[in-house]
Amino acid sequence: MKKYLFKDNKASFIFAMVSIILESAFFTGEAYVFKNILDLVSLDMSMDKFYNTVLFSIGYILVHCVVIYMYRKAMGNYSRSVITEMKEDVFSNIYSRDLKSFSENNTESYVSIMLNDIKMIEKDYVINLSSIFAYMLDIIFAVILLFKFNVKVALVAIGFSVLLSMIPKFFSKELAALKKDLSDGMKTFLVKVKEISEGFETIKTYDIEDEAYDQFSVYNDEVEDVKYNIGVMDAKINSALEFFSFLIQFLVSIIVVYFIIKDNLTVGLVGSVGQLMVNICEPMEGFSGRFNRLKTVKPIVDNVIGKNQVKTEKSEDSIQIDEFRKSICFEDVKFSYDGKRNILDGINTCLERGKKYAIVGESGSGKSTILKLILGYYSCNEGKLTVDGTDIDDLDEDSLSKLISVIQQDVFLFDTTIRNNITLFKD
Repeated sequence: MKKYLFKDNKASFIFAMVSIILESAFFTGEAYVFKNILDLVSLDMSMDKFYNTVLFSIGYILVHCVVIYMYRKAMGNYSRSVITEMKEDVFSNIYSRDLKSFSENNTESYVSIMLNDIKMIEKDYVINLSSIFAYMLDIIFAVILLFKFNVKVALVAIGFSVLLSMIPKFFSKELAALKKDLSDGMKTFLVKVKEISEGFETIKTYDIEDEAYDQFSVYNDEVEDVKYNIGVMDAKINSALEFFSFLIQFLVSIIVVYFIIKDNLTVGLVGSVGQLMVNICEPMEGFSGRFNRLKTVKPIVDNVIGKNQVKTEKSEDSIQIDEFRKSICFEDVKFSYDGKRNILDGINTCLERGKKYAIVGESGSGKSTILKLILGYYSCNEGKLTVDGTDIDDLDEDSLSKLISVIQQDVFLFDTTIRNNITLFKD
């Protein structure tokens, strides 16, 4: 993940971090501006001081608005860069696999990764990570300013904030399990939706709409139940955080009143301290909740970045072939998809150049399997398959595919022009 967050997007990352620092600094500085405005009331200020304070406050707000715009634009650009590169890498790694590796999962699981899992990573990891950094800066800047105003109040605020940050830890494991269930459930749901869509003609022909609807409802309910449970868990966490955040602000307010009575604090200082407490409690509340989300989405990140970033390694010693000269020969070839039942059991034959052959057999007898072996999609379990005397496993897969033209029994059309479907995007 570091590759996407830092190494490959350094410029957008630096711009995003600078904008976060500026936004947090200006956000915290509002408390100081607020203090100066309130002190105009409580202290004997001249009109020049009044005008200067008002002009400074207006200018500060305008500059802050520009900084907020820069911050949001920078974060949008950073998120776009990270997710775009991640999608391209995941797509490249999935479709660079050989057929055997690709077929280990349903195609819908790959669709779910691109549509659901990466969206979850964007929301709960990339954007979350940036928000966590922003919250940390808000807290740090607010504490620094609090120490400048009143050390005692600052120490009390830090103590309560640490307690607030510990609340989400009690829910992290359960929430992580729910996120994993949601990811798995979405993949299964997509499989079922595709199955029903592709079987529409059969469903209508045999009048089994009710059965199809019942199956859809079962999987749909399972996914929505998991979403609901995640929402309930988030509600528990947020409710607990909001309660303790309010409690902390209430207790600190009482302590501040005590310091007012004892230490003669100004109205402006009291107001700014209250504002800074909001700047600490709310970011701490957000930090705790988002850090918890960050941990719970980690299994999804590991699945997308780890499991699905497996390319089929090509041998550097593979033999290039630019022409088919003599024959394709099967020598006692045995093949099984599951390692238990042989689809092909001891095939011995040669297909010579210039001749025509028809392979006849019952459904499931291995006709398509023979073609897949010739195409290099799978390797023989036993025996040998050769092209012009060279073992097919030693041949370069790309150069082999250029010599073979296949018309599949199930015609697939891309959602593009007729020309592209005929030429397959080649000139």
